[in-house]
Amino acid sequence: MNEGALRNFLLDSGLISRSDLDDALRQAQGRQLPQVLVELGLLSEDEMRRATSSAFGVPFVVLTVEEIDPEALLHIPEPLARNRNMVGYQMRDDTLHVALLSLDDLPALDFLRARMKVAPRLTNRESLNRALLIYQRQLKKKFGEAIARDVHAIIEPAPGASEELLRYAAERLPVVYATDALMRHAFSQKATHVHLEERDEGLLVRYRIAGAMYDAMLLPRHASLPIMLRLKLLANMRLETSGHQEGRFKIQTEDETYTMRATAVPTARGEKIVLRIVPTDARGFTLESLGFHGEALEKVHAILLRRKGLVLVTGPEGAGKSTTLYTLLDIVHSPHLSVATVEESLEMKLAYASQTVADSSIGLTTAAALRAALRLDPDVVMVGNVSNKETAEMVAGAAQRGILVLVGTEKPDLLTAEADMLIEVRRVRRLCTHSSTMQKLSRTESNIFEEVGADFTKVLAALKEEKIIGADAQWKEVQFAHPAACKECDQGYKGYIGLQEVVTRVGAGQNLIEDALCKAAVGQTSIEEIIGILEKKA
Repeated sequence: MNEGALRNFLLDSGLISRSDLDDALRQAQGRQLPQVLVELGLLSEDEMRRATSSAFGVPFVVLTVEEIDPEALLHIPEPLARNRNMVGYQMRDDTLHVALLSLDDLPALDFLRARMKVAPRLTNRESLNRALLIYQRQLKKKFGEAIARDVHAIIEPAPGASEELLRYAAERLPVVYATDALMRHAFSQKATHVHLEERDEGLLVRYRIAGAMYDAMLLPRHASLPIMLRLKLLANMRLETSGHQEGRFKIQTEDETYTMRATAVPTARGEKIVLRIVPTDARGFTLESLGFHGEALEKVHAILLRRKGLVLVTGPEGAGKSTTLYTLLDIVHSPHLSVATVEESLEMKLAYASQTVADSSIGLTTAAALRAALRLDPDVVMVGNVSNKETAEMVAGAAQRGILVLVGTEKPDLLTAEADMLIEVRRVRRLCTHSSTMQKLSRTESNIFEEVGADFTKVLAALKEEKIIGADAQWKEVQFAHPAACKECDQGYKGYIGLQEVVTRVGAGQNLIEDALCKAAVGQTSIEEIIGILEKKA
């Protein structure tokens, strides 16, 4: 917001005097003007919001029960709505009307913008509380009552129970129903991860929503083990607590199919399971939202426009390879092209694409599935994971025949020589926009980056080209972001952003660390996160 416009409105409307405004500005000391005016008693919270509404042309609404659409409420996860004082109260065409107490909280809704437009409306606290109460009642009726009823009927297996009894406990109907309701509640809250941790007081369930963690519920102690057993059974894990395990399963709802990636680890108080939720028709990412920018972004678009060649996406597990591959494929695929994919698990459904899931247990290896896919006369092929020489030779041959081939791999050496473009990716935490600080690099930090070959001249040139700094700026003047915790974030971070290094036959651009430095200069990630990447690579 332009604070100058607010000052002018307050003076022109006669809401405060010039002397009161000057006094408030003297006492602000970096704080926002509306907060100071309310603290000094010059305006009430309601008067301040109405003034902000008029100054910035944002409508002010007072919500009645009849104006609140229960289905519109569900577009904003309840923990986020409660913590950030905002509710979606009406959906008109493709626009969600959102009532909130402060326009500063609008960035928290960025995750919605790929699917719909957001129309902000300022409101008063009474209206907001009324809407939140309706939201909580709706969730309790839809999920809470079912979870409470089924959890009450769960019977905990006796200590030292056999594998057969553990399986029986996990398959009893109250456990099945409670687990299903819990998962549906997580879906309704737009959670990307569900954390379930056994504790002395019960099973703590937490959701990650838009990058931030929120407590969802605490289930009774007697239901903890059966629900954990149910999830492990679904994910084809061993039921006993014995070290790190991974698995996956699918859940079908009325509207969507979700792939659940499960990780289980023993803890001091029992066990913890983390579920990563991947909608099978998840869409909406752009290269820019993943972190591509500048020359790297131009290079990727150029090869996609050619519609031929081999594009290799590489990085460790969890770095963002699948998301990058699907985003690339989403850009190029259309009804006018023949598109085929070969994947180890179907994570996202794509219209106009023939998608094959490789399954070595029935003899359908990735190589065999790819051989079949290439007989479909495709224009574009995506292979989720290439891990052996046979498959590598097949994708290289397909690219040489004029097909656009998009490949994910943790073994780039198999195809580096044949690749027209190699995209190396990593994922780092995104800084909270409310609380980060900017500082020049210390001598110690500069030495760390120099030791790994970071080209500061290249970073400086990129920052100037993208007009992030002035054309005459010197490297010693550039400031970089550091985390600072606040009430809106977890240790100064909210969500994630990608790092990318793009290499073509013509040559390389910025490497991963240089790309990270650019993103730290614009406040997207921190110097501490970049040093953490270096430590992991070492």
